[in-house]
Amino acid sequence: MRQTITGLGGVGKTQIATEYAYRFGSEYEDAIWWINAEKSPMEDLFEFVERFNILVSDGIDAERQMGDDGFIRTLNAWFENHSSFLLIFDNVDFDNAEASKIAIDLVSRVRAGHVLITTCCRKLNLSNINPK
Repeated sequence: MRQTITGLGGVGKTQIATEYAYRFGSEYEDAIWWINAEKSPMEDLFEFVERFNILVSDGIDAERQMGDDGFIRTLNAWFENHSSFLLIFDNVDFDNAEASKIAIDLVSRVRAGHVLITTCCRKLNLSNINPK
């Protein structure tokens, strides 16, 4: 499932996502992970990789040097083997090319689990993003 919460800044999108995670957290056995997409989502994704031991043999430093595409493939391998997870991309700003590319790349490849995105961008329609 993919869902977007859209609205003007300050209307409570982040609070709704937080409340959802709190109320339904017990349904996600594999992981619940918050990604601050307003700045650089990669840092939060690197922490996800460390926390869940999704490492190549050379460790997190090698992950940081492999480039975005290789890193996304590493994450996708984990997502393919897990179905009970929630990823929350908070404050995706589609004027921030890095953040939006990472969010869309990940969302487009997630076939199982749940992804929740909060954004001020009214044009984002996750139903048009088909899993690759």
